[in-house]
Amino acid sequence: MAYKKSLNTLTIILTTCVIMHAQDTPAGSGGVGTGMPMAIFPNHLIGQQFLDDAFNGKYTAKEKYFDIEGNPFLSEEPIIGSLVMNDGKKMDNIPLQLDLFANEIIATTAKGDIIFLNKKHFQEIILPIDGKDVSFRKINEENPDQFYEILFINRDLIFFKEMYVTRKESMTNGINKSPAEFTHRKKYFIKYPNGIIKKVKLKKKQMFKGFDTEDVEAMKKYVKDNKLKLKTEYDYAEVFEAILKH
Repeated sequence: MAYKKSLNTLTIILTTCVIMHAQDTPAGSGGVGTGMPMAIFPNHLIGQQFLDDAFNGKYTAKEKYFDIEGNPFLSEEPIIGSLVMNDGKKMDNIPLQLDLFANEIIATTAKGDIIFLNKKHFQEIILPIDGKDVSFRKINEENPDQFYEILFINRDLIFFKEMYVTRKESMTNGINKSPAEFTHRKKYFIKYPNGIIKKVKLKKKQMFKGFDTEDVEAMKKYVKDNKLKLKTEYDYAEVFEAILKH
């Protein structure tokens, strides 16, 4: 029931965009690759910007990924997660996928219809991954539609990650042909108390730069006492959580 209620809420919020756009859609046109009239196009929650991109051919639909090796999504299958709207309302039990190549949020209905959500209506995505609720938020004003994975956050500092996918085009070498291929990539950032965002590598010299001497010494002591290798994002998140959480 919660799943159905949440999807119904999404329908009420965004379906108006499609109804208005459908009035301007030429007869016989429809969703990308569907051959369906716009009025009955199953992706009935698509926002205005996605519609414009779709009609201009800018969006690469899921079915067009079949001839590319690898997976452009955060997960192979939808994850039952939550969406937090800009007004703070939360909708739970939504099957979600993040298309890291096209930078789209995709929801799936109980009937299997795919819904491309307009990112401007949401401030947070919450997905249970490896037994932990992982938060994705918009926190970079220079890239306002991008959702970043929050690794650590307090009132002064945010340590976060951008996950994205690149595509290597297919190549022909004589009689041999290598297929196109997706590759998952990531970038790390820290947002400091002054609001400045800096890209960082998972190196102690970079990660501890910009902190008070007292905090740096406390972090180094924590690393030594707990025999951390500081090789992964989780190591640094643990250190920040132990020393900087307030």
